[in-house]
Amino acid sequence: MNPCAPAAYNDRPLTEIKKHVEQAMNQTLEAADTLGAETIIIHAGWYEPGGRSAALDEFTRFLDHYFDPRLTLENLPAVFRGRPMLGTTAEELTTLAGGKITRFCLDFAHLYCAANHLKIPYPEALEPFQALNIRHFHLSNTEDGSIADRHLPLDHPGGGLPFRDVIQYIRTRPEVPVSLEYRKPAGFYASQVAVFDAIYRR
Repeated sequence: MNPCAPAAYNDRPLTEIKKHVEQAMNQTLEAADTLGAETIIIHAGWYEPGGRSAALDEFTRFLDHYFDPRLTLENLPAVFRGRPMLGTTAEELTTLAGGKITRFCLDFAHLYCAANHLKIPYPEALEPFQALNIRHFHLSNTEDGSIADRHLPLDHPGGGLPFRDVIQYIRTRPEVPVSLEYRKPAGFYASQVAVFDAIYRR
């Protein structure tokens, strides 16, 4: 599902795409109700080159139709496989939220990729997030200097995430949960929790 531009890079008929979005959101909200979840994390998505303004408008329409106070907006890398993405900086997230969404998820690896793409220092990209109501952290690693999110282990030998800045930020908000994000079996997560603990305690 791609909230800001549902038909971007999608060859299916628009009616079918809209039906899929409706079904996906209904299932998401139903699952959150069943589980008693207090947080529903969403991305704005990607758009086709030249379509940023239209994507901003479409995301506003998406929120008008599907808004729920549990929605928590997550930052994205600047690009994904050459596709421009919406919601890469704190300023852009604030614009997208439009005063409706008041909760945000900070993905440290996504921000690292965005900072590399924008060619700005990581601390400079991270600082504006201090002004946001961060309710969740996502954490993984990616290659040094990469603009692509790889969901690598925290202790990957080629990883470049600046953990000193990351941990310093996490320490300022001890009440915010941290989710490790990988495409691996459950056992892998257990080992990475130990790695995170060691990094946090340095």
